[in-house]
Amino acid sequence: MSELTSEQLDELFGSDVDSISEEEGTKSQLDLPTVNVISEKFTAIPGLRLVRQGLSHAVQSTLLEFIIAANYFQNETTNQAMHFGDLPDSFAKVGTWAKSCTDLLNDIDRHPLFNQAIINLYRSGEGIRSHVDLQKFDDGILIISLLSSCVMIMTPASEELKNASSYQNDEIADNVGISIHLRPGDVLALTGPARWDWAHGIPAREIDVIHGEQIQRGSRVSITLRKLKCSAVGAIELSQRP
Repeated sequence: MSELTSEQLDELFGSDVDSISEEEGTKSQLDLPTVNVISEKFTAIPGLRLVRQGLSHAVQSTLLEFIIAANYFQNETTNQAMHFGDLPDSFAKVGTWAKSCTDLLNDIDRHPLFNQAIINLYRSGEGIRSHVDLQKFDDGILIISLLSSCVMIMTPASEELKNASSYQNDEIADNVGISIHLRPGDVLALTGPARWDWAHGIPAREIDVIHGEQIQRGSRVSITLRKLKCSAVGAIELSQRP
């Protein structure tokens, strides 16, 4: 796999991404840590676990190199890609690392661990509506955050959201819920109540205020790994996030 260059990042995501150093960016292998990592817990939201900056810059660079090579976002109207069935090797390895070397997925025991992935591109100022992942996906969802920082807001989910058969057009209220600051390389897990009883979303705004500090958002990529309950034929879908 070729080195991820600043020109490639600019071509795909624009020039406003958080930087990856040249020295770290030249390391293309997926060199995941082998030591056990303990996640941060959130008392108010059981089942929400976060490994802060668990992925090194080199690993982040490798994941981005794959996304660039896959040409997911060459069309300006495309901001979402989905994999079904067998996942790309780099995605699957991060899932395996999260299960074997962290406590993110301690309550999850299944094979395959994940069989569906969503890759979302958020350009500066974009967000995603508050939602609960549909019931057709099993417990245990892993979110990998790349490039720019952002704030994810968790709110108690309504019964309508919990049991929805499709995603609703709910808006995110900036002053309601629990804010989770996601940085590049963070890996977040939703299990149990955090997965089923709480909605999560990202407000559409260009500046997040974190501990009184204003942080400008750049372009961001997230990789979400899930387990589809029913069997699915291996496939890739490219689309525009609603």
